[in-house]
Amino acid sequence: MKNCIPLLILLCHVTITHAQVHARQIITTRASQHTFALPEVIYVDQQDDWLVNKAAELLRADMLAVTGRAPEIVHRLDGRPYILIGIVGRGLGKDSVGWGDGLDTVRVRGKWKGVRRDEVAALDTAGLGGKSEAIQKDVFSGLDTTGLGGKSETIQRNVFSGLDTAGLGGKSETIQRDMFSGLDTTGLNGKWEAFRITVSPGKVIILGSDKRGAAYGALELSKQLGVSPWYWWADVPIKKKEKVFVQEGRYDFGPPSVQYRGIFINDEAPAFSGWTHEKFGGFNHHVYEKIFELLLRLRGNYLWPAMWGNAFNDDDRLNPVLADKWGIVMGTSHHEPMLRAQAEWKRYGRGAWDYVANDSVLRAFWREGIVAMAKHESIVTIGMRGDGDLPMSSETATDLLERIVRDQRSIISEVTGKPAAETPQLWALYKEVQDYYDRGMRVPDDVTLLLCDDNWGNIRRFPDPLMPKRKGGYGVYYHFDYVGDPRNYKWVNTNNLARVWEQLHLAKMYGVDKIWIVNVGDLKPMELPIAFFMDYAWRAEPGDTLPDYYKQFAEENFGEGSDEWMAEGNASGGMEEGNRTSADSSKHSGFSFMNSARNIGDYLRQYSEMAARRKPELLDESSYTLKQYKEIVGEWEELVKKVRLQPYSDAYFELVQFPVEAMYNLHRLYYAVALYKSNRVQNKAWADSARKYYMRDSLLTVVYHQVAGGKWNHMMDQTHIGYTGWQQPPVNKMPDLTGPYTPPVVPKIYKQISATGYVSKYGDWVHIKGIGKFGDGITSFANSGTFSDSIIYHSAGAVARYEFEASGNTNIYLNFSPTLNFTHGDGLWFGVSIDGAKELATTINAHDDNKELWSKWVSDNVIQVKLSYSLKPGKHEIVYSQYSPGIVLQSIEFEKH
Repeated sequence: MKNCIPLLILLCHVTITHAQVHARQIITTRASQHTFALPEVIYVDQQDDWLVNKAAELLRADMLAVTGRAPEIVHRLDGRPYILIGIVGRGLGKDSVGWGDGLDTVRVRGKWKGVRRDEVAALDTAGLGGKSEAIQKDVFSGLDTTGLGGKSETIQRNVFSGLDTAGLGGKSETIQRDMFSGLDTTGLNGKWEAFRITVSPGKVIILGSDKRGAAYGALELSKQLGVSPWYWWADVPIKKKEKVFVQEGRYDFGPPSVQYRGIFINDEAPAFSGWTHEKFGGFNHHVYEKIFELLLRLRGNYLWPAMWGNAFNDDDRLNPVLADKWGIVMGTSHHEPMLRAQAEWKRYGRGAWDYVANDSVLRAFWREGIVAMAKHESIVTIGMRGDGDLPMSSETATDLLERIVRDQRSIISEVTGKPAAETPQLWALYKEVQDYYDRGMRVPDDVTLLLCDDNWGNIRRFPDPLMPKRKGGYGVYYHFDYVGDPRNYKWVNTNNLARVWEQLHLAKMYGVDKIWIVNVGDLKPMELPIAFFMDYAWRAEPGDTLPDYYKQFAEENFGEGSDEWMAEGNASGGMEEGNRTSADSSKHSGFSFMNSARNIGDYLRQYSEMAARRKPELLDESSYTLKQYKEIVGEWEELVKKVRLQPYSDAYFELVQFPVEAMYNLHRLYYAVALYKSNRVQNKAWADSARKYYMRDSLLTVVYHQVAGGKWNHMMDQTHIGYTGWQQPPVNKMPDLTGPYTPPVVPKIYKQISATGYVSKYGDWVHIKGIGKFGDGITSFANSGTFSDSIIYHSAGAVARYEFEASGNTNIYLNFSPTLNFTHGDGLWFGVSIDGAKELATTINAHDDNKELWSKWVSDNVIQVKLSYSLKPGKHEIVYSQYSPGIVLQSIEFEKH
């Protein structure tokens, strides 16, 4: 007789024998007394979730790519060393280890409550090793299982000794008592997407608290083996390793800091759309499966699909089916309610997109979206904007929008047969929708309020920390790409990770952690910021600091192997649980980046900081003075020289060399135009240089499209030269060489002090490397507990004192990052005192609703506050005080007037 022993029983009766390990390296190429060869058998229960089995297949393929040996995926354990992938609380299945079906267990969230007496009575005890007594009916009835989901009691090892093991792959031995020794499910039960990897001799057990957790665990092994999440999307080569070992211990990951972490494929024409139609035949399940896999490898779980003329559910009926199998939570963008794409309305809608005039048609249209959702994991966007992502009319009343939401929730409840609150929903406070909220519009408490940035990476609102918490929580919709005022930016990555971190850090600090979704445009040029966004969403903490992510990304994609950067327990990995990366993190023993990866990390950092100064689409001959252009082009030239020293690979060209070369060339183009137009007689040759650089831009695009055998043809089709307004030109256009030269008007600065150049300070200042337009910045995250409008309710969270030489009438410019007035009050406050005089308290962004002013801030990537003084000759001091959170001081400049 066979007896089915669920996985849970085997998990509950053992305790860990080694110290728990958090965020240490599991995979190594170095043998030691605490390591053993990575098993080449992968066990997974055929009856487990599709995603768990898929994760096993992905791990198998990755191990083959690394070692050259193909592991065997099995569904019965036969005594060989193995890797097991499973979900806590699920059984192994009848035939997993050859046990029968006579033993029944009841499972409640990972706890074993008992075994039915009538089943135990029928248990075959043949082969009890000479013992005459039967297993008593009450063997289990008195067993104390209190807290087995989290306590250290063990089920006696001899409970199952002697059980008939017929069918164990031809073996007659009893199941070894320590088959699952070292396992402990403490802290996993009921958690969201957490996983544990437990390593003991001959066993690597990967347990997820749910199906995504199990998949993340398997893919964590892949990543540590050296398989980059970007192996397909950026052609990162997989380095061969003849010998691979695993280190004993217990390794815990999760739960994540942000529940839903995802990307939005948007603004996808002409690049992504041209590419996917050529390579996959459209926006079908073939391309989306590539995206689903990438998301899982990045520990993401959420997707807004492409919507420029595309409809995820309608373009390919396998799209939503496979998204659910892959464990990807689907949604629709901020202006596409009820899981219906805008393109679907264009195809099937009747009448106007107007709820007053056409409400019954719209309700029927929306109902179909919820019907199609079925049981697929989704977040439903509710509310309504104008057709085509346009604002509703200025006359739209709040009560109408609230009625729309009520009707949408009624549809959700009717179709699902459950209260609407049981279906996740979001309301995006995007553009004018936030104005409705500010005027008092509200949605039910279970709906997530999706706060939004200004499309340029500056979050517009944070929740008041003194207000009651929402059941549905808060999320943020962020942008790495945008189409709109003051200018589209879609071509290449121009996101400074320091700025991204600072804004997301504020989001986490204010409890905005239900949903993080980011507009990534065509996806392909945004590999670095996407990786950072996903990693940070996994483990953002209110008290963390900016990690040196550039080096981490470089090592993961260009390093020689995991040991070089994760030795000694990942003391400086930067993004794993249990670690805090500090300024002196490189001093930890065992930390040794390969020189090439360290250099590449520096190149990526320099590129990101320089590219973020001004979007390439905003550049022209008047963006900088001739002196500034000369200095900036010189910086790009130095960087491109260093970049060219590294060995070529497709991944290196895509991730590093192309964007550096392209931005260097573009700056040279506009500098040449400026030189020629500033003096056409003396600088005649610069006109020819400009034409050469314009041509070289096209040639760089051709080279990119030939990389990896033409794999990425069309991905750099995005136009970026010749803008005359916010919208992109249909084709690139050579800059005009005939018109007048208009040099920019800028202050005549005679001295600049970096924000970090203070002579003394008070309070908790945080240095943010590279966040400034031309350097570092400082901020304080103190005083985050109040949104009071008035300065009288604040005390300075931090004070910095600077010294400078001046005489006579002097203008002092304080340069800040373009943070918005996220408190919705009078702006964010700071104070300045010169030579001990009475402090001048003022705000940096009280007028962020002034479109012209805001456009200048985001275009220049700086808010400049001008103060004027009459000073006696000699040394002076300026005392700067930060009263509100979210203010980042970049520099202080001085001008005579």
